[in-house]
Amino acid sequence: MADQVIARKMEIMAKRAVDHALKTYKVELDFSETSIQKVESILTDIESTFPKGLVGRLFKKGPTEQEIESICNMYGGYIGEIFRQNLGGKWDTTDYFTPGHKIPCINIGLTTVFPPAKVAKRLSEGKGDDVWFYYQAMKAQLKQQAAKDAGGEA
Repeated sequence: MADQVIARKMEIMAKRAVDHALKTYKVELDFSETSIQKVESILTDIESTFPKGLVGRLFKKGPTEQEIESICNMYGGYIGEIFRQNLGGKWDTTDYFTPGHKIPCINIGLTTVFPPAKVAKRLSEGKGDDVWFYYQAMKAQLKQQAAKDAGGEA
């Protein structure tokens, strides 16, 4: 039952990402795998609004924690739905990395991916945590695992 609740919440957040992208950035998101590249561009733009350095943080107001969490859930939900629709899996929550605070994840076989947490890391760490690269890497890993499980070569 809890997985149905989080699945519904993340579906709603994904739809909000589509609306936000169109309204704010005039970017159409269509739930295709390649649309994650558009999400990466949006996240780059969002990250550029964050104050940089001590002086920047003193004089420039960036997004609030609540706004950042909303962005992470929206775009993480969107990326997660693409994982789910193209690679399978189910939404769930875990507090494995954050004891006492459950975070959304998708279980795909024996692999767990954390799209909202990845968006948070992308926003805090910068372009080195590109969400398109993340998706491609996880997709390759999942295909390799599936081939191995089927008894074939990876």
